[in-house]
Amino acid sequence: MKPSRRELLGALGAGAALAGCGPGEWDAAPGRTADPNTDWAAPGTEDLTLFPNGAMGGDPTDSSVMLWTKYQGTGSLYLHYALFTDGAWVDAEPVPVTVAEAGIVHHDLTDLPADCPVAFAFVDDADAGSQVSVTRTAPAAGSMGVMRVLVTSCSKYKGAGTFPVMPLALARGPVDVIMWAGDTVYTYDRTINEYRQTWNRSFSTPEFREFFSQGGHIFTWDDHEVTNNFEGSTVAPDLFANGTQAFFEHTPRRRSADHPDRIWRSNRFGDTLEIFVLDSRGERDYAAGEYLSPEQLAWLEEGLKSSPCRWKCILNSVPIANMPPLFDAAEELIRDRWEGYPRQRQQLVELAATIPGVMFLSGDHHMPAVARVEPEGVGENLWDIMCGATGSDGNPIGAILLSQPDTYGHQFPWSEAPHTATLLEFDPNGFMKVVFMGEDDLDYFTGVFDDQGRLLEHTIVPVPR
Repeated sequence: MKPSRRELLGALGAGAALAGCGPGEWDAAPGRTADPNTDWAAPGTEDLTLFPNGAMGGDPTDSSVMLWTKYQGTGSLYLHYALFTDGAWVDAEPVPVTVAEAGIVHHDLTDLPADCPVAFAFVDDADAGSQVSVTRTAPAAGSMGVMRVLVTSCSKYKGAGTFPVMPLALARGPVDVIMWAGDTVYTYDRTINEYRQTWNRSFSTPEFREFFSQGGHIFTWDDHEVTNNFEGSTVAPDLFANGTQAFFEHTPRRRSADHPDRIWRSNRFGDTLEIFVLDSRGERDYAAGEYLSPEQLAWLEEGLKSSPCRWKCILNSVPIANMPPLFDAAEELIRDRWEGYPRQRQQLVELAATIPGVMFLSGDHHMPAVARVEPEGVGENLWDIMCGATGSDGNPIGAILLSQPDTYGHQFPWSEAPHTATLLEFDPNGFMKVVFMGEDDLDYFTGVFDDQGRLLEHTIVPVPR
């Protein structure tokens, strides 16, 4: 029997008590709607031939969630779903859904209660069905419950059993949100069908399908969704168009009529957490010194200043931390991260340092790490949590930094090289717990931070060699 959410979050409360201080005078967090304690059975029989990628929910608001699958059949397709209300699943009327090109299904399920678990499956008129998945709407504005988040990145496919850390992370208990910090797939493609085949290869693995079965999924991209080290201002137009199309086809998110290919957006979860999703690739212009377009940067700055949430999390595919000289062997390496765009980087760091509760989540480097954005001065109390890799080869520099604490220990309290998933718990009283767990189910790093940027306590478990 799995532990309850409250049991899982007990360690966070203990950490806060040990710290002996609170960063603000907020009311105690009210209880969240309970996690389902029973399974929901969908009609039909699960058919992996017709539904090879399972089903997932994403882009949650406090009244809606985007539901996604890939259907390889020819029949009429229906969404079957139930809401978890007063401790039980309550079935809703099935809804017919539209199957788009390449079998892709996006269905925006609306008019839902806030903070409500939703179980769902897609079933065709011959009773063949997708897996059952469970997602959740966001808490309503003004609510302040604890949010539990899982983050992954750099999940290169290397054959069967490539991603063992994924199911282990889910076994820790229910999560509200699963964030993808980029390099979800590794493409070296040109045609749209080649891109689709690459996505399907990863998404059809048991680990990906199990990952999709829980939480509300929020995606950004890095380079490998299009081509290695691409920048929007220089990438070949056919690659950019096909990679963009495949990305939106395979992620459960809404597209606005005015800006259908815009990746940057925010998702708000009550007054506890706002997630700012950046596009660190598609609008890049190195010659102009723009890591983000001026419009995206202005949107981010205004959002950080106006957010009512205790925690402002920036999902940022490439690290913003001032990396040690070990990472500066060539201009190409600096150009590929925030440090190659010093004007915008400094502008953002100076603003973020004045706002409590801002933190960065990054991927790309294949090096799980907890890093101060700057080793000293402005940005010293901002944190860049580097997540992953889930399947890609590890970066040995992470272990090198950890082995030299006198040189790197202040800026990098922990860094390593193995495959990891990152679990975060955001408490509206101003505490954040960060856990890096490995594919051996060990917690290599556990730390408690406050919203002033103080690392209050942490423990490290050596990675077995």
